[in-house]
Amino acid sequence: MTTTAILITAAVALPVAAIAAWVWISLARIDRAFRADLEGIHFET
Repeated sequence: MTTTAILITAAVALPVAAIAAWVWISLARIDRAFRADLEGIHFET
């Protein structure tokens, strides 16, 4: 691969990886908050 191709690949891959990590962390926080809200609730069966 040429240097230009490597730079273009890095310029595309790094923001995609950063967005994926941000989504992962955000979903983990939402999941934790959701579980905390449901902790005291007992569902009738």
